[in-house]
Amino acid sequence: MVATKRRWTGFGYEDHYDCPACDYSIALPQPGMVGLQILFWILGSLIFSWFWVFDNRYADAFDYGFVIFIWLIGAFSCLPDALQLRRHYASGFDITDATAQATAHDSETDFSQTTSGFFSKFGILLAPIVAVLGIIGILAVAALIGYVKDYVL
Repeated sequence: MVATKRRWTGFGYEDHYDCPACDYSIALPQPGMVGLQILFWILGSLIFSWFWVFDNRYADAFDYGFVIFIWLIGAFSCLPDALQLRRHYASGFDITDATAQATAHDSETDFSQTTSGFFSKFGILLAPIVAVLGIIGILAVAALIGYVKDYVL
């Protein structure tokens, strides 16, 4: 499978892959964006579960069922893309069609497109790790600024 075309979907880039041996064609999201989608699903569901059930002293079966329902909605929106990426092996962009790759990088004018382009360079496992390390870095800088403001000045 070789990617021949890249398209912006509003939430990330989608690569269109063609098989050189047969006429099979498929559109797949980029692995880095799928990894971030799964990370945000897990973090958001954990926060929601904490407030709805774990921090609630009077949680009943309806509350637990509602949280499980929210987890399943997230799973059915994220995991099909991950399974599709696992099922279809893609080897990269076609060397002869460099204009498709250049067009995708030239049209990155929006912040979301630039961010998606940055995280799409990483794989499905490395993109969430880079995102978490970036969040830790931002929080460390904020803590350092607070420390300097409160204790040094």
